[in-house]
Amino acid sequence: MDGNQESHDLFRVDSLGNGSFEKTVKGISLLRSFGLNVGIIQTITKDNVPRIMSDAAFFCDKLGLKSWAVNLFGGSSDNHQMASQIISENDSEIIYEKLIDFWVRRNDKDLSIREIDNLLAGLVKKRSSNCSFNGSCGRYFCLDNTGNVYPCDRFSDNPEYLLGNLNIENLAGIVLGNKAKIFRDKVTIVPRKCQSCQWLKSCNNGCTALRDSGNCFVYCKGRVSAYERLSSLLGIAD
Repeated sequence: MDGNQESHDLFRVDSLGNGSFEKTVKGISLLRSFGLNVGIIQTITKDNVPRIMSDAAFFCDKLGLKSWAVNLFGGSSDNHQMASQIISENDSEIIYEKLIDFWVRRNDKDLSIREIDNLLAGLVKKRSSNCSFNGSCGRYFCLDNTGNVYPCDRFSDNPEYLLGNLNIENLAGIVLGNKAKIFRDKVTIVPRKCQSCQWLKSCNNGCTALRDSGNCFVYCKGRVSAYERLSSLLGIAD
């Protein structure tokens, strides 16, 4: 769920082009009526950047959420219609700044925004839980409905990262095979830009699927500014 109705219905539409916001809210209510906890991932696109604060307030005040996760829309190779919505490096800096500001203003010890939690973990020298922070890419896999195995769902639209297919190979052979080994070796390479960064052990060069031609995390600027901002706000020494 991407936020309030304006943000959510911008792209979350059904086959007839109608927004899915009201149905989503009803679905959340139904799940809760059976005592089920609802986890939400918010995808932020370029058009929704100006509404970050109001969307966060909606999650807290209208849905009563105490935790959710945030994904920055980095695009994909087969989704040309959404190309204009890809978050830029400058956008990422704004997004992190607004999320941190919201978290600070709320001053609620129970409020848990995944990206801020992972930033904080790095600041106090603890292992972040999310793979895009802790450098654990390559330790799991994605299986699609055709039997294809990829390192992660974010690579599942790119044949270059196809590791194998369960219809013709066994799983052990795929995940321990040469293609998987090449991928794991590649993602552990630290670019020169990162080697001198004070936040390397906290960031680990970000998400492997969101790296530029030089193998650097495309939202490096936003991450660095977020670490610096939180470090300053909390009085944490480098």
